Amino acid sequence: MRKQTVIGILAVSLFCSTPAFSSLKSGWDKGKLKKVSKSCTSVILKVIDRNPDLVSVPSDQRTRNPYKTKDFKPSVTKLCKCVTKQMATNVAYEHFAARPASDLSYDFRRALFTGRCKPTGLLSKIR
Repeated sequence: MRKQTVIGILAVSLFCSTPAFSSLKSGWDKGKLKKVSKSCTSVILKVIDRNPDLVSVPSDQRTRNPYKTKDFKPSVTKLCKCVTKQMATNVAYEHFAARPASDLSYDFRRALFTGRCKPTGLLSKIR
């Protein structure tokens, strides 16, 4: 699976700067941020679990991926919190919740590729 495909799959789940809560668009609150971020984390971890070959490993370890899905949780959680907060500063919750996943992929990619929400840790090893 190519990195672009993975990003598209991740976008289905959702959305680093850390904005002040006063800068969030209408409808967002701490509970909704947490719920969306947890959903994002869950979906990304499932994608990684189903596609262990996505992770770059040294050539001497190609026969077996040395990482477990749980090893990715800290970096995935950080990314999802960032993307969720980024979305919440750009889009009202009602609009966000009503949008189809295909529309959300643009916002997800924008948060990743503008550098606002850069994957770190093991997540940055996804190819």
